[in-house]
Amino acid sequence: MAFLRPVFLRFSATSLCFRSSALFSSASNLDDEPRESFTTSIPVDKLTVSFSRSGGPGGQNVNKVNTKVELRFHVPSADWLPGWVKQKLINLEKNRISKLGELVVTSSVYRTQHQNLNDALSRLQTMVNEAGSLPNQPSAATVAKIKYLQRRAADMRLKAKKYQSQKKNDRKHSN
Repeated sequence: MAFLRPVFLRFSATSLCFRSSALFSSASNLDDEPRESFTTSIPVDKLTVSFSRSGGPGGQNVNKVNTKVELRFHVPSADWLPGWVKQKLINLEKNRISKLGELVVTSSVYRTQHQNLNDALSRLQTMVNEAGSLPNQPSAATVAKIKYLQRRAADMRLKAKKYQSQKKNDRKHSN
């Protein structure tokens, strides 16, 4: 337990830098029905961050410094996210969600904690933004074209069936 304490003390010092940033303000839209795309920034105080040693090549830096970042975010208790965004986030990221309902994002791409923390936060922000986006509605011209093509395909299918039926009728009555 003594090993984890310095790591969390370092995070508390780095989190003070992020709290003033505009990227991590709290959300104001808490509706449950998707009317328009939902974008917000993630409140840092809702995240659990831990650091550990990264794997892979790197020599002494890898063996000495805790640069790997693991962000944990409990999706069901996120009161700043609408219900439909939570559900879509759970469906989209089901392989990253633990049994406890925590979304786990790790980053060990860079050699410093600060860069890995920024990378993990931006990846989490991208996931939330993707879950909050709605598909674009097709234009009236696109809808009309789709209906036209559906009618045309149905007519072609019926013509092919009539042709096949006529061909079989001709075989029966040719004797």
